[in-house]
Amino acid sequence: MISKEKVLKNLRMSQALLGVSHQEFKTLCVPFGLAYLSLKEEIKHNFTKGRKSILQDIEENLFFILFYLKTYPTYDVLGAVFKMDRTTACKLVKLLAEVLFLSLGSMNTLPANEISDLKKS
Repeated sequence: MISKEKVLKNLRMSQALLGVSHQEFKTLCVPFGLAYLSLKEEIKHNFTKGRKSILQDIEENLFFILFYLKTYPTYDVLGAVFKMDRTTACKLVKLLAEVLFLSLGSMNTLPANEISDLKKS
């Protein structure tokens, strides 16, 4: 698995793999954590099933979804990088993208327009 600490210490690597600096990552952790907790039951139902989660904390979940959105690997590659199968990687991407959307909404940093809005113009 990629070292989260190593990536976040290096601005160039952080920008290349996550699209954010270390400070921006830390700033996003709090609202992401709150949004994650709001969906905790759905997360627990879909992913734990008695097994220990591969992604241990909020930061690792945020790192995972930012890595996916910045690099856009296949689920097979994403699973290999984060030591999980492609099905788990796919489910996590869908769920954590929703968590990220909620957290950005709470920070009022979502784009003003959506693609469907641009077609109407």
